[in-house]
Amino acid sequence: MGAPLSAPNHGATSSRSHMPRRTLAFVIFALVVAAGCVRLGIWQLSRLGERRARNAMIAARLEAPSAPWNEVTGDSANARYRRVQLTGRYDYARELVLTSRGRNGAPGVYVLTPLAVGGMPTVLVNRGWAYAADGMSIDLAKWHEGDSATVDGFLEEYVPAGGMVATASQPRGVRHLVRDSIEQRLGERVAPFLV
Repeated sequence: MGAPLSAPNHGATSSRSHMPRRTLAFVIFALVVAAGCVRLGIWQLSRLGERRARNAMIAARLEAPSAPWNEVTGDSANARYRRVQLTGRYDYARELVLTSRGRNGAPGVYVLTPLAVGGMPTVLVNRGWAYAADGMSIDLAKWHEGDSATVDGFLEEYVPAGGMVATASQPRGVRHLVRDSIEQRLGERVAPFLV
């Protein structure tokens, strides 16, 4: 006959320990969150690389010497921030102001003057910022420099259409530089970039 069976010991603990389900769920959740954070960190580093490459491209364009309009605008994808030089006549009668443009905490506007250049559409020139107490109204005559002008500046794109463009309380005011709206205000085609 074999050895007698011993009675089960109800007070003894098992040599194998089991992790409670709550703890296991928390550990899995923590691992998923950690993996997500690592992935977000990698994504941020790739964005940093893209931003540095873009900044280097913009810096190279800004430092390049002035080039003829047709040379620079021939490749519209690479024209933004390129430096151009144009000679023409300012049309002060159709000047516009880009309203509500603050600078160092002061309200003001940008003065936008059409430049007629022979053989091409009118080019809108941003001649700079001027203080305006209400962010809309200035005496444009104070900023006239003579009719003939040689402009040396950087190309900027018009913004896509959308939102309110005109400023009701300022007949020469615009809120956004939307090309087709500017063309309607001026009554003629304008160049695809402003300076």
